[in-house]
Amino acid sequence: MPPSLADILNSFRIQRGKHPHSLQLKVKISLEIHMEIKVKEKVSSVHGEGKYECKGK
Repeated sequence: MPPSLADILNSFRIQRGKHPHSLQLKVKISLEIHMEIKVKEKVSSVHGEGKYECKGK
Protein backbone atom coordinates (compact mmCIF):
# COMPACT_ATOMS: atom_id res chain seq x y z
CA MET A 1 0.00 0.00 0.00
CA PRO A 2 1.43 3.41 -0.92
CA PRO A 3 2.01 6.02 1.80
CA SER A 4 -1.04 8.14 2.57
CA LEU A 5 -1.25 11.68 1.22
CA ALA A 6 -1.10 13.00 4.78
CA ASP A 7 2.24 11.21 5.33
CA ILE A 8 3.62 12.70 2.11
CA LEU A 9 2.48 16.19 3.05
CA ASN A 10 3.93 15.88 6.55
CA SER A 11 7.31 14.77 5.18
CA PHE A 12 7.35 17.81 2.89
CA ARG A 13 6.47 20.07 5.84
CA ILE A 14 9.39 18.66 7.85
CA GLN A 15 11.83 19.03 4.93
CA ARG A 16 10.72 22.49 3.80
CA GLY A 17 9.60 24.10 7.06
CA LYS A 18 12.78 26.18 7.48
CA HIS A 19 12.85 27.65 3.98
CA PRO A 20 11.38 31.06 3.05
CA HIS A 21 9.45 29.58 0.13
CA SER A 22 7.84 26.89 2.31
CA LEU A 23 4.40 28.51 2.40
CA GLN A 24 4.26 28.88 -1.38
CA LEU A 25 5.50 25.30 -1.75
CA LYS A 26 2.92 24.00 0.74
CA VAL A 27 0.14 25.68 -1.22
CA LYS A 28 1.45 24.19 -4.48
CA ILE A 29 1.78 20.71 -2.95
CA SER A 30 -1.67 21.01 -1.36
CA LEU A 31 -3.19 21.89 -4.73
CA GLU A 32 -1.40 19.00 -6.43
CA ILE A 33 -2.50 16.58 -3.72
CA HIS A 34 -6.04 17.95 -3.89
CA MET A 35 -6.12 17.28 -7.63
CA GLU A 36 -4.66 13.82 -7.04
CA ILE A 37 -7.42 13.07 -4.52
CA LYS A 38 -10.04 14.18 -7.03
CA VAL A 39 -8.55 11.91 -9.68
CA LYS A 40 -8.38 8.99 -7.24
CA GLU A 41 -12.00 9.54 -6.23
CA LYS A 42 -13.05 9.47 -9.89
CA VAL A 43 -10.98 6.33 -10.51
CA SER A 44 -12.26 4.59 -7.39
CA SER A 45 -15.86 5.46 -8.22
CA VAL A 46 -15.37 3.80 -11.61
CA HIS A 47 -13.26 0.83 -10.51
CA GLY A 48 -14.41 0.30 -6.93
CA GLU A 49 -11.69 -0.56 -4.41
CA GLY A 50 -9.11 -1.68 -6.98
CA LYS A 51 -7.54 1.77 -7.31
CA TYR A 52 -4.08 0.73 -6.05
CA GLU A 53 -3.80 -2.49 -8.03
CA CYS A 54 -2.69 -0.89 -11.30
CA LYS A 55 0.03 1.31 -9.77
CA GLY A 56 3.58 0.66 -10.93
CA LYS A 57 2.74 -1.93 -13.57
